[in-house]
Amino acid sequence: FMEFQMKRCEKFYVEAQEGIVGLCEANRLGVMAALFVYGAILDRIRENKYDNLSQRAYVPFSDKMILMGRAWLRCRDLQELAEKRIRSGKIFSRSKDV
Repeated sequence: FMEFQMKRCEKFYVEAQEGIVGLCEANRLGVMAALFVYGAILDRIRENKYDNLSQRAYVPFSDKMILMGRAWLRCRDLQELAEKRIRSGKIFSRSKDV
């Protein structure tokens, strides 16, 4: 049951990434970083064998900094993709090039 719910969360996290480019530029990085950190928490829950009652599932600060860098790069990639879509006139198309 837990793995089903976690896979569902991960699917929503991936889908949410494309919408982040529609946010105010000042908010994009924070939201993307949150997606990455919450995804990493899911990984920690798995590492703890789904025992989140007796073991805390957390992401160390050093890992959060790495995830922040990845989030920044992902925001930049999404911005470039959005600009490309605007230039081509395909603003609202959902594609697999994300």
